[in-house]
Amino acid sequence: MQLPTPRVTVAEADSYLRLIDARDWFNHPIGNKEQYLMEATLIIDTLAFSDDIGEPDQIKWAVCEQALDFSRGRTTQQEVDDLMVEATTIAGNHTASYRSIDQEHTRNGITSFRAWGLLSPFLRDTDEIVFIRGD
Repeated sequence: MQLPTPRVTVAEADSYLRLIDARDWFNHPIGNKEQYLMEATLIIDTLAFSDDIGEPDQIKWAVCEQALDFSRGRTTQQEVDDLMVEATTIAGNHTASYRSIDQEHTRNGITSFRAWGLLSPFLRDTDEIVFIRGD
């Protein structure tokens, strides 16, 4: 299996993340940055984009935002775990419950809310079902 090429190069990510003053990004070696960009690309490529959107800058920026989140140690699994369970201890009694807030970006594997904001205008409405009948 061959992995896709990341949607953003390290140089492009560096340029974008310098603009938003993400100083901690620059503490990582190039190899790690490439890994974060690949992970972000793989997750973003699983989303259902509208037809014929091309490659708008907002999607590249979203890859950078998601890669930045990964570089800060945030993982999709941690976000899902945090979303699903809320633990409370009162007077020595421990309870756990599911949260009722549904965060669509987390459900779709995106940990960065900023990345989701950039991506969402280009996503197909997954609540809409289109049937195509072949003759």
